[in-house]
Amino acid sequence: MDNFFIYVAYFRPAYRDARCHWVMWICTDPEAALGVSFDVEGSTRNWTKRSSTRHSPAMSNSYGGMVKVGDVPRDELDDVIADISTVRVDNRGENWNCQSYIMAIMRMLEINGYVYPGQSRSISQRIPQW
Repeated sequence: MDNFFIYVAYFRPAYRDARCHWVMWICTDPEAALGVSFDVEGSTRNWTKRSSTRHSPAMSNSYGGMVKVGDVPRDELDDVIADISTVRVDNRGENWNCQSYIMAIMRMLEINGYVYPGQSRSISQRIPQW
C-alpha cells in the first residue's frame, strides 16, 4: 500500500517584519506535484482556516521550500483530513499565527502516528526564518 507524504511548505514573508508563512501539504499526486493544503489566512485575532485540493505550493512566487514531516496511508487520507478539520483557530491570542496552526496540526498528527516522532519539536529549526 502506498502512502502520501506530508510536508510543511514555507513561503517568504510578504513584508519585512513578518514571519514566513507555513502550510500543511499532503502530496496526493506526486507526478503532477499536487495535493491537499491547509493553512490560515488573516491577521492577529482575525484568522480563518482555509484548505484547497489539487494545490501545488511551488507555484507561488513566494515559495521557499518544504520539509517532509510524515506520511499517511492512501486509505486513511479522509480520516486525516477530518482530523485536521477539528484543529481550531485561536483568535484570542496576539501571538497566534499560521505557524501556531500548523504546529497544532503537527502535534495532533504526531500523536495519531502520521507525523514522524519529534517533528513537531524540531520543525522550527528546519525552516529558514528570513
